[in-house]
Amino acid sequence: MTVSRIVPRLSAEKSTRYLTRHGSGWRFQVRVPADLKKYVRIHFFRCSIGALPIREANRKARLLAAAAESVASRVRSMAEEMQVDGQSMFDLTPIAMAEWTGFFRGLEMSLDMVPKSEPAPNPYIEGLRDLILINKEQPTSRYLSENADLLRQRAIDKMRGENETGTTQSNAVPLVTAMERLTAALEQQAKAIAATVDDAPVAAVASVPTFLSATKTYIDTRIAANGGKESGDIHSIRGRADLFANLIGDKPINEYATPDLQAYLNKLQYWPPERDNVKAFEGKTVLEILALNEKHEYGVMARNTITGHYLADVKAITSVAASNAKVPDPFAGARLFYPSIFAEPKRRKAPAIAKVAKAFHLGVKSGELHKALILPLGFWTGRRIGLLTRLQGPNIRRVGDYVVASLDQHFRGEDGMLENNGYKTAASLDGFIMHRFFDEIGFVDWAMKQPGFIFERMNQCDDPEDAMQKAANKLLKEAETGGSYHGFRAQCITRMRDVGITEYSRRVQAGHSSRDSHEDYGDLVVDPTDAPLLANLPYPDGFDPSIFMGLDFDALARA
Repeated sequence: MTVSRIVPRLSAEKSTRYLTRHGSGWRFQVRVPADLKKYVRIHFFRCSIGALPIREANRKARLLAAAAESVASRVRSMAEEMQVDGQSMFDLTPIAMAEWTGFFRGLEMSLDMVPKSEPAPNPYIEGLRDLILINKEQPTSRYLSENADLLRQRAIDKMRGENETGTTQSNAVPLVTAMERLTAALEQQAKAIAATVDDAPVAAVASVPTFLSATKTYIDTRIAANGGKESGDIHSIRGRADLFANLIGDKPINEYATPDLQAYLNKLQYWPPERDNVKAFEGKTVLEILALNEKHEYGVMARNTITGHYLADVKAITSVAASNAKVPDPFAGARLFYPSIFAEPKRRKAPAIAKVAKAFHLGVKSGELHKALILPLGFWTGRRIGLLTRLQGPNIRRVGDYVVASLDQHFRGEDGMLENNGYKTAASLDGFIMHRFFDEIGFVDWAMKQPGFIFERMNQCDDPEDAMQKAANKLLKEAETGGSYHGFRAQCITRMRDVGITEYSRRVQAGHSSRDSHEDYGDLVVDPTDAPLLANLPYPDGFDPSIFMGLDFDALARA
């Protein structure tokens, strides 16, 4: 096919493309190609070309625009060559951006070095115009589209000062040489940048903690925020973190991904809910325990436990570590698929009323204060066991005809340090009415004389709430009530409703208060009309209060 030698030329119009006013002069400006923005994080490349006549300014602008196209192509190819794991070394590299910008400034200086009185050589200008026109008109011209490669090569040859026979014209453009030297310099600088960046990922990985290292930092941070004291869940967090590291591996947190969390979740379906005091698990590794429970002979974890503890702890550790190391959180927004074998939530069973009296009797028979009193306290107040465990003598007071107990937010430890009490929400600190039974057996008068914790022995345990919970549930189990201590809460609310106590007072009594600030005054928090009903809730069938009469509370506390 014969290609016409007639190539359309750019007209000498007085447009101001690529130019913007800059004071009394002109500024060259060209937009960074969209595909290069991931390597160069600026939108435009600009440089001042001074106060010139518009014709001269346009000439320089066209030269800089052609140079921009040439440099863009060069940087694009270098970025592709210097990719590591699909990520170009130009990505997020300020040095590369500075070198790119510096190229344009250097090119501007090269233009300024050309004597202004010396016109640019015609072959170069013609080739430059041809190249710009081809790139501009190719999408809409069938002729240019079919012959684009050949026409571009001719334009480039013309810019280099070569004629169609391949010989160099005597009036070759000095500026072309300057451009080639600058381009070569850019290549060398880019290689130097790549050499330094090659080591950057290694340094970055070294600064990212492993999961177990991140766990230690996370736990130390929580302990420091808690005044240097370990909360009851710290031991459990350590155990779950070790489990994750054993099952998935301990590696830098930025090397984890959603499939790792899914694999952890899949393996947890064989993790038995109870492992202490199971003889078959003694001396076994984590993987051996999973294998032993392959058929779920030792039970299955509850879905809520997996979500609220096993997964939540791992996510919290990696989230904090990722934020500290300034790397992406590997599990943020992870979509997980839960094995269907996990136990769904089920309603807690309240202890059978007919057998609660037997549990009370067993508590008194034990001869220990916490066992004798914790079940009656929970039964008639509906309060959480952690709050009742932390009650102190000064927390109990008489208000008119009633006895009101309310937990303080803080207490002084043996070392004199201020510590948080065992409450769950702010509503837990609201006062509640104590049943007349506790006054009749003398417990109220004895308790009000105590300077510290009423259940002093329990509060010497590492986890007082947990120790009290186990003691209470053990009594309920021995009495064959078929329920747990927590079931007292729902049971108590039901009995309050049955005797006509208002919803507001029920919520306050159970620690679920939702009042406004205008109700925060006075010693009696519940509705005064409900106070006598709360203080006189009926005894359960078969309950004999006489077994509590005459108890030596001092002796029980010392036991």
